[in-house]
Amino acid sequence: MASIKISSNATVVLNKIVTNLGKLKDPAFLRPVCIELIPMITERIHERGMDADGRQIGTYSPAYLKYARKKAKRGPSPTVIVSLTRKLENSWAAVPTKNGYGIGFIDAGGGAGSNGAISSKQKLLYVAARKNANLTSLSKDETAFAIERINELVHEAISS
Repeated sequence: MASIKISSNATVVLNKIVTNLGKLKDPAFLRPVCIELIPMITERIHERGMDADGRQIGTYSPAYLKYARKKAKRGPSPTVIVSLTRKLENSWAAVPTKNGYGIGFIDAGGGAGSNGAISSKQKLLYVAARKNANLTSLSKDETAFAIERINELVHEAISS
């Protein structure tokens, strides 16, 4: 009786798939997405003065414009851009979280910094509450970008 011998590389292929899927569990998987979102968030909040819902954050009072903004050479626009010293917008960062990475502040530790200064996180939360602005979420465009970028990263991970 004749026999047919079948050979397969299924084990190799399956092992590669399992290895590639394991990349998705890496806590650093979302870090590039966070890093790429930071300039978008910075531009929205600190240049255009918009919250995540597409609303203007607010306007500065004439007194604040005249004294604080003028003294800091920040221009005459009354649009709130949550920026005076640039510390806040320069402290956005991709920060480790319990489940991977998120977007936060490098000086957000546990409140005030060691020199007694108010942290960037506290400043942002203060402005958000005072101006009733959604400053702690992604906008629709930022969310769409993140989803698209995550899909690209998943495709790269499983097809490599």
